[in-house]
Amino acid sequence: MACDPLLGLEDLTVADAGPGGGASSGGGMTTSSSGGAGGMGGGTGAHGGASVGGSGSGGCATCPSEVLATGQIGAAQIAVGTNLVYWTALEGGDAVLRATPKSGNGVFQLAMVALATPKAVAAIGTTVCWAWVGGAATGGVACNPNDGNGVFTPAAATIKEPWDLHFASQDTLFVSDAMVPSKVWKLDPNAIEPLAFFNDASYGAHILGLTFHNDTVYWINIARPRRVEKYDGAGAPIEISQAAALDAPKYIVVDDDYAFWTDVDPDGGLWRGDQDTATKLWAGAALDLVVDAAHVYWTNPPDGKVFRAARNQQPMAKPDPIASNLMKPQGIAQDDQAIYWTDELAGNVWRRGKLAP
Repeated sequence: MACDPLLGLEDLTVADAGPGGGASSGGGMTTSSSGGAGGMGGGTGAHGGASVGGSGSGGCATCPSEVLATGQIGAAQIAVGTNLVYWTALEGGDAVLRATPKSGNGVFQLAMVALATPKAVAAIGTTVCWAWVGGAATGGVACNPNDGNGVFTPAAATIKEPWDLHFASQDTLFVSDAMVPSKVWKLDPNAIEPLAFFNDASYGAHILGLTFHNDTVYWINIARPRRVEKYDGAGAPIEISQAAALDAPKYIVVDDDYAFWTDVDPDGGLWRGDQDTATKLWAGAALDLVVDAAHVYWTNPPDGKVFRAARNQQPMAKPDPIASNLMKPQGIAQDDQAIYWTDELAGNVWRRGKLAP
């Protein structure tokens, strides 16, 4: 695939493609206007590493787990769109993006970047974007607005070490760039630019996971002291982790009530924060997470488990595993009906229907 910079998602071009990803005809991307009023954009986003959604009601009584795809070496980040489940993987020394229908009926490859490592994937509706890092920190972000039927067009050659992606709306994407001095970038149909505050060279930042909610961007900053911050486009970022002792924080999700974030240190844990407090809900290695109206779900790589707990629960000793005996669970995603996750070492992509509360 080409690696030319692109100044805005509106300019993406698409060609029809079959399961192998080969292009046959050209097309164009249609975009909607940015949601929300004022601020940095609005609307709801989907996130391969962390997404907010689901009603939390209904669900099934047993909901057995099922494998959607096998043989996916290095399967890591995962995202769910309208029709497809997307994930990143490795093919030899190359980064690849693959997908399957939610029914699990066949796997096809959407994109490949030679001699690169995949970092993130995010989906909203029928648009999917992914990110990778190649040799000498030459990273990239590319998007496809047609649910897998097309060529991925690079969107941001200026982002050197993309680490996480989050949609704020159909045509606005936030990207964390982990290369120090780290930045958070906003991609929309008009520009690719860092958030204004990051033009202040005195701000120390090493940004990993990020999310967006109510005109505010939230991120994990692992520059010491490690912290969780939010930025609404005015003034300076504000710490929301209340000086909590964080060791290896990775991902964050936010809704109207709380911020939840993970720490993958062996005793790092799952955290929940509000305006005044930061509480460790569970002690253990928590990597990726999603939240719906009733529960928080997260992956626990060292113990090979995926956990679920009531989102309002106080610190817990034994959360409920919804999957066990995995080799190395990594990314997690959701829609209203199911939870999806990857097992990096086993090379499997899984789905389990949401259990009744």
